[in-house]
Amino acid sequence: MISPHYLAARDNLENICSHLVERWHFAMLNDKKRNMSYRFAIQKAVKSGYNTVLDIGTGTGILSLMCHSAGAQQITACDGSRAMYDVAFDVLGANGAQEEITLLHKHSTALTVPDDLPSRVKLVVTETFDAGLFGEHIVSTMIHAWKNLISTSPTGTVIPCGATVYVCGIECEAIRSKSRLLFPVLQHLDLSGVSMLSCVGRVAEEPYTTENLARIPGGYRILTNIAELLRVSFCNLCELESFNKGRDWVQELFVRKPGRVDALAVWFDLHLDDTITIATAADSQSCWEQAIFPVSARNGDTNKFHVKRKDRLQTTFHFELDCFLLTKCDILCAERPNVISQPIINIPCATSPEKESRELHGENDHNEHARSQKGHSDHDFDCQSSGAVSSHRYSPASVGSSVKECSQQTLPFRKRKVSEEEMREFCTTSGMNCDISTSKTDHCHQAEELTSFSVGAGHTTVNVCADELSEGTVNDSSVTYNTADETSMCDIGEQQVSTDISSDMEGADMLFDMSKCSIDPATAAAEQLVKDRASNRKMTCVTDSVEIQYINDIHLNSQYCRALQRALSQIQSSPSSNNPSILYITPRLSFLGIQAAKMGFKSVTMATSEEHFDALHQVAALNGCQSGVITLLEMSDLSDLDLKADIVFSEVVDPCGALRQQALEDHVYHIITNLAPNGHVFPGHLRVQGLFIESQELECLTHVTGNEATLDYQIAEFINVFQMQNHLNIDLTTLNYSKLTEVIELASLDFANISIETGPEILDLNVERSTEVIANGKISALVYWFEMILDKDTVVNTLDSRHHWKQAAIMIKDTFHVGQGQTLVTKVMMQNSCLDVKVLTPECVNGH
Repeated sequence: MISPHYLAARDNLENICSHLVERWHFAMLNDKKRNMSYRFAIQKAVKSGYNTVLDIGTGTGILSLMCHSAGAQQITACDGSRAMYDVAFDVLGANGAQEEITLLHKHSTALTVPDDLPSRVKLVVTETFDAGLFGEHIVSTMIHAWKNLISTSPTGTVIPCGATVYVCGIECEAIRSKSRLLFPVLQHLDLSGVSMLSCVGRVAEEPYTTENLARIPGGYRILTNIAELLRVSFCNLCELESFNKGRDWVQELFVRKPGRVDALAVWFDLHLDDTITIATAADSQSCWEQAIFPVSARNGDTNKFHVKRKDRLQTTFHFELDCFLLTKCDILCAERPNVISQPIINIPCATSPEKESRELHGENDHNEHARSQKGHSDHDFDCQSSGAVSSHRYSPASVGSSVKECSQQTLPFRKRKVSEEEMREFCTTSGMNCDISTSKTDHCHQAEELTSFSVGAGHTTVNVCADELSEGTVNDSSVTYNTADETSMCDIGEQQVSTDISSDMEGADMLFDMSKCSIDPATAAAEQLVKDRASNRKMTCVTDSVEIQYINDIHLNSQYCRALQRALSQIQSSPSSNNPSILYITPRLSFLGIQAAKMGFKSVTMATSEEHFDALHQVAALNGCQSGVITLLEMSDLSDLDLKADIVFSEVVDPCGALRQQALEDHVYHIITNLAPNGHVFPGHLRVQGLFIESQELECLTHVTGNEATLDYQIAEFINVFQMQNHLNIDLTTLNYSKLTEVIELASLDFANISIETGPEILDLNVERSTEVIANGKISALVYWFEMILDKDTVVNTLDSRHHWKQAAIMIKDTFHVGQGQTLVTKVMMQNSCLDVKVLTPECVNGH
């Protein structure tokens, strides 16, 4: 038994639980519509004589229980996971079906007749489907079942009997920011010779990622028609074998709206039988997410992904040996003028989607007809309103409440034009020599103003339409834009600003052209990189999506650079410091150390993951960093570091929204051992902020909420053993929730004045906090985030939607119903950078 006060052990145990039982089990079991559909289909099949059953991948055993309730005579269930086998064993016993259902701890492909089954079965039931339909090896599983386990005389059947897969092209800033490097220049840094791509779509192990498009931050836009990509029958052995040997599907998509194609979205309809279908589209509110194939990740060609109406996307998907991947996505352009200096303008179309479809496809277009039969339309999926859902659906803003107190530095979101002064300020902070002028043009809708950038001597001028690109705000010298034709904004705080600086790296889509910037080729590697750039070759780096999203967080990078620049000025003003130095500790692929060297730091020691070393060496060479200025070492080697630095800078918060394990302890250690006298600490102060909420949506993602969703089968108490108290990667901009309290300061840690004596005290926190309840409800969770104070002018807030961070939550397992006016008392504990909160009994105020 683990002590409840040993928080690090608890977190490690929860990590193990998350690997034993995938988190999607909870959402799936809470999907009552899905459960009822399976029950109806099973009842029909059993009554039709399919009364001997094999449940493949039984999980908790819920489908086997449905077969038992329907009157099946012989039921066998199997699962390859030991953890799920144990859960199913308990579930079958609790529901009185342990004697009637044979449970096997085996994969179905290891079953044989008569060793495991007395005879071939008439019915197979399964729900082994991921967001891309094929990812859980359903094709090879069904091939084996038809050859070895399913009756052929009389012919058996499978639930589900088949599926229809759909595809469309979408524009989505959130997906774009995780798929490729968006900016050819950061402050003091030239990245024009770098092509950085996500590994998604480039490796067989990860042919696609998944997203809940109905909840994606900033929303998304469907740019093409929705086409039927393929159909598959799980009852046809010949068809399944032809799939597994290798098949291609060529699908041409017709562009209906101008924009930038960031990905192909794929989903499916699961046909349980000839009358019952489960839809997994973004508007279906099902437990499934959608499969996302980033288009630029396939071959690194980030150019020419801007499209206009009547262009076409020619796509090729390939399936072989249970692997479903995108192999080709080409844009076939309609005739149009050169758009090198012209922005993409999204002019609302006066024609209806139906008329537009007829113009693009003709009256008898099969794909359009098939889509209309399924009830899909552009209106169903054009999601850019609050919470990434379209206007005909509910919005998180209507359920949740504002968190307007969460940041001291806020600006309202507004549509506005970017002034010449702001453009000059952006160029100045980016370290570029910009010549800016404003003029009128007929290229923009209603003759809006254009702003011209002339970057460096001899550079080509690029015109951008300020009104089209400036749906954003300016904050602390950082210009931000939103290129979507509708604003996406959730009511969680005024600082929550959707951000997108529209700048691809190559060709006509380039906002900034750094190809003629001069650098000092200090090394042979730099000389080679200069030659590569001259021949339009780029250094290609393939890495995880989380690293790309971090690098694309230019608002954070701007804050970091400003704080470092101010600290450097103070250090240089001191007569005792001739060689400013910095110790920078980060697990991320970060170029901040190189930027620090370009600012004027004479010694930069950067501790990071070894897998980032090659990219960092090449970018440093590309930017002419002198040999010996930057030292790279693994984070595991920090304990042996003999160094006194003017700045100790640690990245302590992971992208998931929680503290990196041991991050605070390591930060304190290096402040005490590696910080020079009168040195600077980043962050110098850390505040933990929290908010108690009620959220049924969040509860459904973290545990089975009761037996009603599982059709009165007793499942919740057994699967909820694997429930995690800490839930990560929450996005408050899209979550449906109700606010029960005001924002609470849970902890405040001062690192700037730390010493050997005070270090242990601030790292072992055990305090009580109280706050007034502002609304009646049931406490679901405490959502928390961080404010990192770098200096008196720079506060980094992980709740700010411009940043790459998500939020984390501590789920409240006990049931607490609170009323307005009560005082909620909580105990806050922090150990080993692990946070825990216990709710004490609410106290009444003024007799309430």
